[in-house]
Amino acid sequence: MISLLKLPIKAALLPARLSFVVARGLARRILRRGRSGSPGGPDSGAWASSSASSAAPPEPPPPQSMDVEIDPTEVLERMKDGQKVVFIDVRQVPELAASGMIEGAMHIPSQDLPHRLESLDPDCETVVYCAAGMRSLDAVMFLREKGFEHSWSLVGGLPHWQADGGNVVAV
Repeated sequence: MISLLKLPIKAALLPARLSFVVARGLARRILRRGRSGSPGGPDSGAWASSSASSAAPPEPPPPQSMDVEIDPTEVLERMKDGQKVVFIDVRQVPELAASGMIEGAMHIPSQDLPHRLESLDPDCETVVYCAAGMRSLDAVMFLREKGFEHSWSLVGGLPHWQADGGNVVAV
């Protein structure tokens, strides 16, 4: 529970219009870690049921217009349905060499993103990812402020992408 004390500080640094949504997402991530031991645990998509019955888990709430995170499974489904998705990897070069990257992704380290906006199309469906989902969350919030309304942070980063069946290529 001590991790929750950091939450208001992080939320205070965010733009006012996204603070609540991002704070809610961070709180969910912290609670999932506490419940499953890892950010991508078996019940990471829904809140745990308070009853001990074997009933199906409740449906997750529908996405809200200000949500900034997307689950790898949803991205893979969209791609399977033929939707074009642009991936941006905001990790540093040594991280790419160690774990590879999503095939076809653009590599734009997070510190270079403000200088590379002109190379991006604000109308494209864009998924930003990193190693765990925190740097990509910051990058997406920056992109949203700059008018990139179709940009999303990949929940759980590259490891969650791979765990959900996404392909990664060596660099």
